[in-house]
Amino acid sequence: VHHGGTASARIIHQGAQDWSFERLAKTAVDADDIYEMEVWTRGEGELWLSVVTYGPGETVQSWKFGSTSLRAGKDWQRLR
Repeated sequence: VHHGGTASARIIHQGAQDWSFERLAKTAVDADDIYEMEVWTRGEGELWLSVVTYGPGETVQSWKFGSTSLRAGKDWQRLR
């Protein structure tokens, strides 16, 4: 099931710990670049959309750069 694009992911998480789902490929950026992310979601629970930033040696600089969240529901919702 997908909203309008060609790809989708079904995530079932029943644990007590947090988790993440990320793209396989990383996107190289420059200091002046501006990007916009968007997902469509429905279901149960809370969804966070954020960017993980990496520094030299692939070390994580921030797990929640520019993050936003919403509580998912039965109808499709856009998060960007």
